Amino acid sequence: MGPGGAGGAGGDGIGATPGSEDDRLAPRLRLGLKGRQRLLSGITLTLRSDEAATAKLSLKVAIRCRGTKRAKTLSLRSATVKLAAGKTQIVRLNASKTGKRRLRAARSCDGPKSTATVKVVITDAAGNVDRLTKSVGVG
Repeated sequence: MGPGGAGGAGGDGIGATPGSEDDRLAPRLRLGLKGRQRLLSGITLTLRSDEAATAKLSLKVAIRCRGTKRAKTLSLRSATVKLAAGKTQIVRLNASKTGKRRLRAARSCDGPKSTATVKVVITDAAGNVDRLTKSVGVG
C-alpha cells in the first residue's frame, strides 16, 4: 500500500453516484400493457424505471390463419425512449407504412388470430441491462 491507504468508496456504496463504477444493479423496469388493443391504430404501453435509463422497444406480431399450424411473424416497429428515474412514460408504438401494408396482406386469410409482442431492453448509464417481453391480443 502506498501513502494514504486505499481510497475510494470501498464496497459499502457510500458516495456512489448513479452511473458510477459501483452501480452493478440492472434498472428495474415496469411495463404496463392493456388487454386487447387495435394494432392498426397503435399499441399503447407505459414504462417506468427505478433509475434513469434508455429503453429500446420492438413490436412484432404473430398471425396465424385458421387451418395452419405455423404463425407468420412480422416486425412492425422499433423505437428508443429515454426514461427518467421513477417517472411513468406513456409510449405509443404505431406500425410503419410498410408494416401496415404487410399486416393487412397477412390478415386477409381465413379467420386470422393475432398476438402482438412488445420486447423492451433497458440499459442504465453504467451499462447494466434488463429485458422484458409482454404479449397482448390484438384485433
